[in-house]
Amino acid sequence: MKKYTLFFPAAAVAALVALLVQAAPADEAAKPLGGTVKAYRSSYLNARTIGNVSVIYVDEGQFVEKGQPLLQMDDTLEQANYNLAKSQSEDKTALEAAEAFRDQRKRELDRNEKLWKKGTIEKASYEVVKYAYTAADIDVRAKQAHLDQLADLAAYRKAAADQYEVRAPFAGIIVEKLIEVGETTYPLDKRLFHLVDISKVYVEVYPDITFLKKIKVGLPVRVTTELYPQKEFHGRVSSISVSTEIGGENFGFKVLADNPDGLLLPEMKASVTIEAGKESVQAPAAAPEKGEEEDAETPQKAEEPAE
Repeated sequence: MKKYTLFFPAAAVAALVALLVQAAPADEAAKPLGGTVKAYRSSYLNARTIGNVSVIYVDEGQFVEKGQPLLQMDDTLEQANYNLAKSQSEDKTALEAAEAFRDQRKRELDRNEKLWKKGTIEKASYEVVKYAYTAADIDVRAKQAHLDQLADLAAYRKAAADQYEVRAPFAGIIVEKLIEVGETTYPLDKRLFHLVDISKVYVEVYPDITFLKKIKVGLPVRVTTELYPQKEFHGRVSSISVSTEIGGENFGFKVLADNPDGLLLPEMKASVTIEAGKESVQAPAAAPEKGEEEDAETPQKAEEPAE
């Protein structure tokens, strides 16, 4: 039997999609959209240098603030180098002595300049004193430059020592602790913690394509869950995606909702009601296809959230 492939004009396809959108059954519109909660930000944290873990300050399930220390590696050598450089940069004994000598030479220069202008001394005598002052001033500048170099070295040593500490790049919850005291860290190779931010959450929804026309970015949204049936969370549609892949979901959108009390947790099932003006667009959702987790591996700070 011969097989035939039919090709339709783009205008005809568009008209068919519009017809399907307008033909959404009334009984389906009475049911809420189903979705899955995703973290606002999710990041696996790594160390910035190789080192042996000496202290872990947090555990799984703990909330941490941005910049809070999570882990400390053995930095004995780096701290010693930093302390030495810092001490040397703050020792101004030689500089102060040079400044005092320069000030003395400046007073002598001022006195001899007056004598020279009165004709009391020869110009050659005045030039000798002037040269002595210039040399003293150069010595002060050199000692100050040396202290500046030591200060730069101390800052460098401090930055090197700071790499032996891991801090939270953003506020969130430690959902996984993947390192123990005594283990060795490797930059960008060994994960230390999994940190998620759920101060806000995304809710991913995959309804039937017939509702594509009714969904717009920015529409206000109510989110509810079976666990908290009387609690409403508010947000808006943040993005819409349409795929033409055969056999996969071809329409979905994300809701960005506030979660101030942290009640909405990743992978929790939620019901979504999208409010367009005075109307509410509600429909049954197709079973969401679990996508790849949007985690970012970072030594210190996480990437900005991507909608």
